[in-house]
Amino acid sequence: MLAQVGDRIVSYESRRYKTQRLVAFSNWPTTDPFLYPEDITTFFMKCAQVDVEHIRAEDAFLAGQFVSYHVYPYYPDYLNYILNPAVMDRTPIWDGKAVISRVETGPGTPIGSVLRRSDFYDETGTANTYLAYLRALRRHHTMPVVISEFGVSTGRGMAQIDRNTGRNQGHMSEQEQGQALVDCWRDITAANCAGGCVFTWQDEWFKRPWNTMHAVDLTTGEVVASLRAETRVVSASTIKVALLFCALEDVMAGKLALDKHISIAPEDFREDTRVFEPEYRQDGCSLWEMLYWMIVLSDNTATNAVISTLGYDHINAYCARLGLQSTACQRKMLDWTAVREGRNNYTSALDQFRLYEMLYRGEILNEELRAVAADFLSRVRSFDELQRYIPDAVTLWHKPGGLDHLTHDAGVFFLEGRPYFLGVFTWDGPSLDGQPEQARLIGRVSRLVYDFMKEKRA
Repeated sequence: MLAQVGDRIVSYESRRYKTQRLVAFSNWPTTDPFLYPEDITTFFMKCAQVDVEHIRAEDAFLAGQFVSYHVYPYYPDYLNYILNPAVMDRTPIWDGKAVISRVETGPGTPIGSVLRRSDFYDETGTANTYLAYLRALRRHHTMPVVISEFGVSTGRGMAQIDRNTGRNQGHMSEQEQGQALVDCWRDITAANCAGGCVFTWQDEWFKRPWNTMHAVDLTTGEVVASLRAETRVVSASTIKVALLFCALEDVMAGKLALDKHISIAPEDFREDTRVFEPEYRQDGCSLWEMLYWMIVLSDNTATNAVISTLGYDHINAYCARLGLQSTACQRKMLDWTAVREGRNNYTSALDQFRLYEMLYRGEILNEELRAVAADFLSRVRSFDELQRYIPDAVTLWHKPGGLDHLTHDAGVFFLEGRPYFLGVFTWDGPSLDGQPEQARLIGRVSRLVYDFMKEKRA
């Protein structure tokens, strides 16, 4: 199959363009040409031995071939166990326990046959299984070896541990990531490989991308950009938009009134409040004020009072009626006990788009109450995220949200002649300080979309 694909590509380019390029077939360690003990093969799902040395070019192909591998220090895990210099008797180590290895049998090249004891150490005498594996690849092949992907990911979490080099998958700062890249490149050159390509991530905690977004041209309905927009994320304060609409819906239905007095129960009070100091206003205020403070200042005490007034079942039934598939309110603001119990508030970029689009197109509430909602959302004074790098004065309906290692912002930009929605949701960010870097990311994405829409308008 690989040879047939190569023949087709080379024949077409030779015939159509009168040229030829170097050809390589990329491999992963899980499909490398080496034979491992059966226990390792089974446990780590070593699926095949693909040896491109068996693919020979005809005389008509002049450009040449090279070997391409994606090799990360921590992947696959078995490299850290079977290639362990402390256990040269071929007994792999996993979680500190000896795993009985069977005799290497079947087709392929036993990896032990291309490695010497000295291969497991770098020039400083440090155990280095990454370098050992690269040496095995280079020694096996007659053609040049290019490491077409190498690197490590940053992030709050850690998916895999490289116990020999410390180049882990996740839980690394950007500085540590940079040093790991340098160390990997040093190993690649020490193994006499022909080159390499950096492939790295801002975060890949348990293979999970850490940002989602959705951007829509509200004039045409065209999706400008979208990245996993349906992904359910912890909502933080973005849930407050749904709470606002739900409360105003009840006002429209006559179940509530904007001048209704809303009390603050002791359990609803949060010390981070910017409005309801213990010595003043303990008795609450009108629903209009509660909603205003909930949105404009993102006051958590006001939000909790609104949740108590509406009730979880009512809020979630309202969200379901609007067709929001990922939005749910299951706890009050800053209720960490509920979080530990598995209850949290959720939304998605797509759900937030639906909320703002319905308000924008007049599909919810009456004219008077839509004006109230729009007024509140336009008064939000957070400039750290979506508005961070916007150079012009432009009206924006939006509601950001943030917790440790989590920053979101979504809303409608009223760009003259080309209004649009943009929501960017980030979590488990690229650095342990979390929010500052995530806010900058949201700002950069927002500026790209803004410039695109501005050019589109013109």
